[in-house]
Amino acid sequence: MQNKYFNENEFQYSLDYIDKDPFIAKELFDEYLKKYPKDYYAKAYYISLLETINQFEEANKIFREVSNESAHDYSFAMSNKRKIGFQCIMALNKARLLANRGRYQDLLDYYYRNIHLFDNRGDTQYLIYFCRAKIGAIKDSNTLVGPYRFLQVVHYDENRFFEHITKHQANYNIDVETPNDSIFVPDFPIQEVVNEVKKIIPSDKKLCLGLFDESYYFKYDNCGRIKGKMTNYFKVTCFHNTTEFITMCPVINAPSRLIHDFNNLQQEETEKKEEEIKVKMLSPIDKFNMRYRRK
Repeated sequence: MQNKYFNENEFQYSLDYIDKDPFIAKELFDEYLKKYPKDYYAKAYYISLLETINQFEEANKIFREVSNESAHDYSFAMSNKRKIGFQCIMALNKARLLANRGRYQDLLDYYYRNIHLFDNRGDTQYLIYFCRAKIGAIKDSNTLVGPYRFLQVVHYDENRFFEHITKHQANYNIDVETPNDSIFVPDFPIQEVVNEVKKIIPSDKKLCLGLFDESYYFKYDNCGRIKGKMTNYFKVTCFHNTTEFITMCPVINAPSRLIHDFNNLQQEETEKKEEEIKVKMLSPIDKFNMRYRRK
């Protein structure tokens, strides 16, 4: 007999779509939850999906509703395995809601009250470190060395970012034994692109994949290679609601609703290079005439 509370195959199908296209995944979850409104486990994932696509107000609303409904559902309370998974996902959802609002002390307090629900996660030290840095509990003098992201949290340095992404640049990968899977083409204008990205972010066209960062997607034809295959897209990841870059690299594709088209910048760069080549080919007399506007 069909389970009236959930359908594992349909749920998994919706879940698998999150990495392919989170907006299609949302449509699938909407349909699934109409059929199985008491699948609180699926609703927990749905809240996480809403947070990922930057719909935090809706996520917060459903979080409160699901927390209340599940607490008063005796049948769900008896399904121990599914309930434990539900609690862990909901704890992360709550953490993301607090982080999005910049409530770092509240997030720390919540984490320590519910530490058992975060046991299987590998990024809890980063959660603690980030929150402590934001509330002023970590000083620059104590963080002279350490992991890249930890250093950037306490004292952001754009030069450190540029050094970090050399692993995605063509020149760096020429002589390495194992080249990076994601590499920009040799003439990709990284500094110019970074300058242009800063003009349009923070923006609502983004994915919020982590607790404290967000990713933006750009179209720039033939900008790089993924495992040797040419791609037209790259991604920029920044700290939440800032222009502080964490990383930047080519990606194989991008969510169509979130793409910022940078091909106009590519055209400008092409015209600039053509003009430089033209100037280099001019004779001394031509350059003299151009300088003094003699015809």
